Amino acid sequence: VETPEDNALLLNSFGISDVDAVLDNPNAEYVLNVAVDSGYLALNANVISKYGLTVQGDGTGAVELKGSVADLNAAIAEGLIEFNPDLNFFGDVTVNITVDDQGNEGIVISGVDDTLNTNSSSFVIDVTAVNDAPETSPVTLTSIGEDSGVFAISAS
Repeated sequence: VETPEDNALLLNSFGISDVDAVLDNPNAEYVLNVAVDSGYLALNANVISKYGLTVQGDGTGAVELKGSVADLNAAIAEGLIEFNPDLNFFGDVTVNITVDDQGNEGIVISGVDDTLNTNSSSFVIDVTAVNDAPETSPVTLTSIGEDSGVFAISAS
């Protein structure tokens, strides 16, 4: 995944799945954590409202989202999460994703108590450098008389 420096990127090309959401309770609440090691994540309030999600961390480097698997996936696909790199940053940013089924175990195998409740994944965003135009600040010149000799102007 790639985005130019100083440009936001929708994180809408991933989703979550859990067979237990089908076998047990498709409306069970899952917790999805998304974190970046640089920049911040902005959440779309309209999408949050549309799917009735509970969220924390909007505008920070780590967000927590709560909702059903179907609602979380639909919200992600619709543009729920926007990554914003730090100003003038370029390089790799790691996105870490963790999902917790909060005990929605589906079919439990008798005598087996090692059912995982969480799973994690990550991917990298390549923030590419952009040539920034040079900047100047206004120069204030004092009036000098014609033929008054040499006058030095310093710039930094």
